Amino acid sequence: MKHCCPSFSLGAKASVFLSYLTLLSGCGSGDEGWIEKLDGGQTNNQYKQYSDQDALGEHRASKEVAQANDASISKAADEQKEDVIREISFSLEIVPSIKSDCRSCHFAGQDGIKLTGSIKDYTEIMRYVQPNDPEGMYGFLWWASGGEQHPVSWPQGNDKYNLFLEWVEQGAKNN
Repeated sequence: MKHCCPSFSLGAKASVFLSYLTLLSGCGSGDEGWIEKLDGGQTNNQYKQYSDQDALGEHRASKEVAQANDASISKAADEQKEDVIREISFSLEIVPSIKSDCRSCHFAGQDGIKLTGSIKDYTEIMRYVQPNDPEGMYGFLWWASGGEQHPVSWPQGNDKYNLFLEWVEQGAKNN
């Protein structure tokens, strides 16, 4: 039990009266010190006197702990956001790249692959996707990056090359 009061020692009857006054006053917020009953309501009525500086120090320490906890929670949330991977869409992202960069030569099945520039190309493209080695020889990216004298459509490291590679690493879904 804590009491706001000027700094002085209290007897048992005075502490009861002070408790009553404290309840009535709402425990003011001036420069007064405060005391705390140490015996947890036992009969010997022992009190410890504190100054506002003590209370301020305890408040600052608890505030610093709370800020550190808030920072940890915020950092964990940011890390969780980074872990969320955007799923690449075959129909919305891969097909338009195939249509703009590959279909002009492979529209009628030239050199073994026929591309229509639509979602129907999935099966045809998957013949050249090597999930365990997406950049391996004779794979789609190998051809697109200039393998065996094929014209370079997507140089290694190019945005479309990286997009296709990421799509394959995500499981090359027909989505």
